[in-house]
Amino acid sequence: MFVLLPIHILSGALALVSAAVALYSAKGKRTHTLSGRIYFWSMVAIFLTAIPMSIASSNIFLFLIAIFSFYLAFSGMRFARNRNGVPTRSDWLAVFSMILSGIGMWALAAFYLANENSQSIVLIVFGFLAISLGHSDYKSHKNSSATGKQRIAKHLTNMLGGTIAVVTAVLVVNPPFEPEWVWWVLPTAVVTPVIFWWNKRTLRWEPSLGEKFSEALWAYSEAVSSLASVSAGASVSAGASSTAVPTFDLLPKRFLNLSILPPVSTSFCFPV
Repeated sequence: MFVLLPIHILSGALALVSAAVALYSAKGKRTHTLSGRIYFWSMVAIFLTAIPMSIASSNIFLFLIAIFSFYLAFSGMRFARNRNGVPTRSDWLAVFSMILSGIGMWALAAFYLANENSQSIVLIVFGFLAISLGHSDYKSHKNSSATGKQRIAKHLTNMLGGTIAVVTAVLVVNPPFEPEWVWWVLPTAVVTPVIFWWNKRTLRWEPSLGEKFSEALWAYSEAVSSLASVSAGASVSAGASSTAVPTFDLLPKRFLNLSILPPVSTSFCFPV
């Protein structure tokens, strides 16, 4: 385990730096995208080192926090990439793991309360967040509703939530004063209002004329590719003399859906 701890610490430091760069860099630019990817893979390394260390030390608290933190980074990455909102098996597995981790936190909090352990406060708060965020993402997966501005808001919420977890981990290593639970909860209390504010701003965003034009071009290229595939398939199956004439029913729907691109001006998110 002495090998895992340095990797865990270095990954945490890298996640913290890359999160700051992604947060303040212009969205869609190379720096923003690269720092977002570094952040995600740093969170992967944190998770892969935290799980065996928590098992080896029989630390259920660390085990549950590791699942909680990694889910936020993973789901934030998935919302950045999954433009159509249709969940995969990994999305379902992740969201159920998040909800179960929240239930586990509440169960452990009850045990800590019975033993007068102040960490029960931390587990109650984080358990509530895990269940709330997990349930919210579950509804989005069930309805395939995480598209457009909703997708950006989800991406923002979960990536910033993962960043809160990293900041919290740094603060609780050597808390300046007691009680320790204050330092566990403080970053969440400070940053959560910012997340609500920025989500509200994101959901009010309307695409500019240039953004609508870019989306229309992207939609046109996808429609043409789809129609070419249909036409080629019809030619192979029916022969050159009876090639089906493709229709353009897909184009109007696709052109009208101008909300799926993220706002160019939104910088508080981490595309991966």
